[in-house]
Amino acid sequence: MHLYKYRSFEANHIKALVNNQLWFSRGVTFNDPFDCSLNVPVTFIDKVGMMKFMKKQTLAQRFVDSGHLTRMQMEQISEQYLEDTEKLLLEGRYQDHELGWLADAVFDHMSRSFVHCLSQTGKNTLMWSHYASAHSGFCVRYKKEQLINSECIYKADSVNYDGQPISLIEQLVEPNQRNLPTEVLFKKAKDWQYEEEFRLVHSDVADGDDDLYRVLRHDVDAVDCIIFGFNSEDKNINDLKEKLSGRNIVFKKIVRSPSGFDLFVDVGRV
Repeated sequence: MHLYKYRSFEANHIKALVNNQLWFSRGVTFNDPFDCSLNVPVTFIDKVGMMKFMKKQTLAQRFVDSGHLTRMQMEQISEQYLEDTEKLLLEGRYQDHELGWLADAVFDHMSRSFVHCLSQTGKNTLMWSHYASAHSGFCVRYKKEQLINSECIYKADSVNYDGQPISLIEQLVEPNQRNLPTEVLFKKAKDWQYEEEFRLVHSDVADGDDDLYRVLRHDVDAVDCIIFGFNSEDKNINDLKEKLSGRNIVFKKIVRSPSGFDLFVDVGRV
């Protein structure tokens, strides 16, 4: 299994590759303001989560079973609680909610986490356009296991694009099955799903607002292939190959299907 990082021929990108480095950043540096930031959609509670909580963590279900409370009454209690919670959120008073402490913990952990973003494909034309200088850059192929097994990695997983906000109350329903502060780091809007993103979360957290980066140094053989973009210039290709000479790396190049827009990786073109 492999992971991919799309790059331009910028000096810093080449330096990191040559020095076997992965740079981790905090959400405040991302190009999506709703990713790993205080703007991420988090809700205290939803109807499904509320019903689960009442059944598992309160006496409501016992009262229903004994006939002291009807199911309709339980749903009415749930709906009223949801309305009161929504009012608090609209008024900006989320800290007055019983789960305000949990929201603070989630936001604090998320905002101080260091994340490195990769892709699970090396042939996505939009990724080549957005992150590799309009197909003129390159793509680094990493051995997945080499990266995720580092002692510096706290969590590694695919990004969730379901578009649903995180429900805080579900953490209280199943506290031993979920790590809510970390789960938020793997949530993105549906529009980003073309990236097929896979994330690495560093075990360190930021000490302050000015603490923005962490660097992980991986083994030299973690990179086994460099794929050059369709428009990569020969000068840049030859320069990078020279910098990486002596390593067990295969060099390939992106080509377009002669009968359509599909991209292919061709070892014979380099």
